[in-house]
Amino acid sequence: MSQLRKPDDTTSIDDDLRAIAYKMADKGIRRVELTMFENQKVTIMLAKDAVSQLVDDLAEVWRIRR
Repeated sequence: MSQLRKPDDTTSIDDDLRAIAYKMADKGIRRVELTMFENQKVTIMLAKDAVSQLVDDLAEVWRIRR
């Protein structure tokens, strides 16, 4: 029987979301709408200096909906 191995990708969802949030801020995007499971929509507003809050909000939505 084969053993389970840790995946090579060690980035967490928070790291991925942080990268997305910084890219959004750089491009001037201030609002993001996510369509989650069962067509539930979540809209998150991004203030100029609130990138870390966006990361927290997106991570929370991810954890709740998954």
